[in-house]
Amino acid sequence: MLGSPGREHALEVRVSGPEPGGTGALPPDAHTYEPSVWPLEPDERRVVVLPARRHLQGDSRPTPQRWRQVGEGMQALDPEAGWTHRRAEHTVRAVRERLSAAGVAGLLAEEVEPPVGDALNENLVAELVRSRTITAADLDALDRETP
Repeated sequence: MLGSPGREHALEVRVSGPEPGGTGALPPDAHTYEPSVWPLEPDERRVVVLPARRHLQGDSRPTPQRWRQVGEGMQALDPEAGWTHRRAEHTVRAVRERLSAAGVAGLLAEEVEPPVGDALNENLVAELVRSRTITAADLDALDRETP
């Protein structure tokens, strides 16, 4: 499992299926989240792919790009939209909050042990890559758009 260096994470998996003669529905207390691919608006997709660049390139120790770099990248893609590092940061925060509300853990500061550092964006990138919401093809498309 993805996690912090030097830490071991236990994972419990409960497989359920329909009982003979049952309805096959999950019990009301089952904690699941859907969809497996998260819907993103075009600008959201661009702005989450930029901090995930190193991850999508397959770097052995990827770290998210800094907000200033993300803002500059978005400004280069759409100069008339008025992108800044703050706007990029707020857009990514909105995506994290939406996925958190849908059941993805580790996307809000109160869910991560201090110091938070890059953990929130690393967790977001991990979820978006795990779910195949963003892929290397998104990075390729972004690179083709860059003037």
